[in-house]
Amino acid sequence: MAGPDVGPVLNIDNWHYRAEGSSSFVIFNPKIRRILKLRKTDARDSSQKVCDEDWTLCHDYVKTLIQPILGSKFICLPKMIPTTRKFLEAAIQRFGHQRPEKRRGSQIDVNKSYVLSFPDFCFLPSPEKTSDNPTFSIEIKPKKGFLPVSHHIPDDLAIKYSVCRVCLHQHHKVQNGVWEHHSQYCPLDLFSCDPPRMKYCLNMLLRNPQNNFRICKDGVLIYQVFEKSTPSLQEQQDLVNQLKPYFGDGTSTEMIEENPLESSCVQAFLDVLIRTLLSNNVQNGITHHVSSRPSLGAQFCKESGYKTKDSFQTSVKAEGIENCILQRLLAAQSLSVLEIDEIYPLYLKVLKYLEEHPEDSHNYILDFPYGGTFNYADGVHLGISNNGSNGKKLDLSNVSIKDAVQLIREFLITRTVKDCSIMVAAQLVDENYDGGALCMPNGKSYLHSAVVIDLDPKPSSRIPTYERTDRKIAQEYLSHSMEKTGK
Repeated sequence: MAGPDVGPVLNIDNWHYRAEGSSSFVIFNPKIRRILKLRKTDARDSSQKVCDEDWTLCHDYVKTLIQPILGSKFICLPKMIPTTRKFLEAAIQRFGHQRPEKRRGSQIDVNKSYVLSFPDFCFLPSPEKTSDNPTFSIEIKPKKGFLPVSHHIPDDLAIKYSVCRVCLHQHHKVQNGVWEHHSQYCPLDLFSCDPPRMKYCLNMLLRNPQNNFRICKDGVLIYQVFEKSTPSLQEQQDLVNQLKPYFGDGTSTEMIEENPLESSCVQAFLDVLIRTLLSNNVQNGITHHVSSRPSLGAQFCKESGYKTKDSFQTSVKAEGIENCILQRLLAAQSLSVLEIDEIYPLYLKVLKYLEEHPEDSHNYILDFPYGGTFNYADGVHLGISNNGSNGKKLDLSNVSIKDAVQLIREFLITRTVKDCSIMVAAQLVDENYDGGALCMPNGKSYLHSAVVIDLDPKPSSRIPTYERTDRKIAQEYLSHSMEKTGK
């Protein structure tokens, strides 16, 4: 189980800070091209019950529940590596000064016996050296990619039918000082799989990455915003200079001084990213096929700034994109058609039942591992189709405890794939390279890869928080909109 990584794990000097989220801390080793994922504790969040479980839980969760719907091509199962309290305490000491201020309310859990080890997805998976050129990688946290089709959202929250959750939350974050400026990123544009919409969307991420977008060069971060503001002009120019030798067309006018992110090398870089995200992976090892609802590709969020006539030019065509990483992720997100407004009453119903019938607690487990065999439901027995609930509101009072548990489990699985990240890597190779490289219109060819990461289970204890947050951000958005219109 330990594998060859045990030696490096015991020497903190071999590792460097990469990033962290609310529950995990990531460090990397550039020599062996691997990352370690360390667990964090957070005294402010009592809902993180799952985070205190053994890493085996996360491994088995991804293997048994996530991989069947996303496919083996987009998933890499980790190795569990034994560690020591000394190593974890050394990590706290070594990397403390590099951490973003907003993450310092939580700390590495020094009581863990294991860490997770993954390949470093900032590099291509091939062990063979194909080029001396650097590898550029992009991490995108796409979030939920569709508007609700449920018919059970309360009338006072109906704005959720026209404004996506990311855009609703964006208003809340700016109003509360989390970010200084509104991001124009909307996940519906990315998941549309329409190259011009995607090109606009990615340009918006470049202009205001927040915590949804970062770029690395050979594993070293070269573009991300840690503070509340947007990238400075100097940071944008630095990115152009990093990309120009590998994505540029060699012209002396490549840099647009006043708008560096519109420079040709940056736009060519984004085209490579789009091509990778749309690459077909038919042989994906999917064992539970889930089809995203056909209407989702045509959805538009009211807050999206995309306009066809103002779109950024792209050479990419939407051809042969079936089973690309975006379509698989959207299908997985669509596994549960119910919104938190429907799940929360079911959650309370199950809790009440288990309180009255504790002897049944082993039969109705909400959090993984469930015990026994879990099968994804198609929802037909509840009158739920891929287009919502057949145009009708569900009578939640008639849903059995067994069905309620099934629906809650599937909802929590979709929360995982709505909060994951996509890692894309690309490396310039010789134009005569014969190995499946992307051939771009500028005459350059790139090896590429794409995987989905950050797929930890979400505990059912967060459901009340999800409900409160969704209600709050929708109401704040409506209140702000009324103030703007004077109504």
